[in-house]
Amino acid sequence: FELIEKMCKILEMDPELSVKYENQIGYFKKNFYHDSPNIAEMQKIVSIPMAQLDTLLRYPGVKNILCNRNNNLNFDKILENGDICLVCTRRGDLGETAHKAFGLFFLLLMQFSVLRRPGNEKTRVPHFLYIDEFPDFITHATTNMFTLYRKYKVGSIISAQYLRQLSEQYKSKYRETILANCANKFIFGNNTPEDNAWWELELGTKREWTFKYNYDTEKIQYDSKYGDSQFKWKQNYSAGKVQSLKAKQCMYKVKNIAGKSSVGIMKVDLLDSKYHEP
Repeated sequence: FELIEKMCKILEMDPELSVKYENQIGYFKKNFYHDSPNIAEMQKIVSIPMAQLDTLLRYPGVKNILCNRNNNLNFDKILENGDICLVCTRRGDLGETAHKAFGLFFLLLMQFSVLRRPGNEKTRVPHFLYIDEFPDFITHATTNMFTLYRKYKVGSIISAQYLRQLSEQYKSKYRETILANCANKFIFGNNTPEDNAWWELELGTKREWTFKYNYDTEKIQYDSKYGDSQFKWKQNYSAGKVQSLKAKQCMYKVKNIAGKSSVGIMKVDLLDSKYHEP
């Protein structure tokens, strides 16, 4: 806090910068100066992120990455050129808290570049953001990936083990935002009964003819005429069908070129060994 006050006073000595950053300086005066009315509250607020940063920067490798002023990731250029960038959070090495903080650091750093991308939907290079085990990184800030990124030509692809991961503890208010904005969905089975029921509804309905067959016990055969014919709605896939998906099978609901939802079952497989060769 003392350092912030000192740096703000240096900034005020520059006539041009003091005008340019007038709002920021005013904010620090109200919240960070030793005689500011809100300093006690601000000290409580920053204690949690400071503790997280302190824990994160205890790891020499992480500190070298986050605090290095050279060879940093430049997401502006990555988005402009359509470059590929891989970030591994090394949960096993960093632990639960540091792994989340490390991942969020890069997600929010990228977000700053996405939301200021120059150009428009026709001129921006399409970019795709894949996040494995996304529930670890659910915050208010990351929900922008589902509500805003599309118009900046960035598609978000996430994975989760089960639906409740999207609503555990404080995350529940973000679940509907995520599910409603993910137009394409894939499900691999092995779910809880609650999840199966949800997927049954999510996969939608279709209209089919239904008939009744009359059985003649004297002739020991079905009547050739159908009765009670109806053209009615039925679920594409029942909860039981979702649960009974086999290994290397998944169900999908995707938007086709016409903008309509297509549903079905597809086969998937592991990557062929030749793709692991140098």
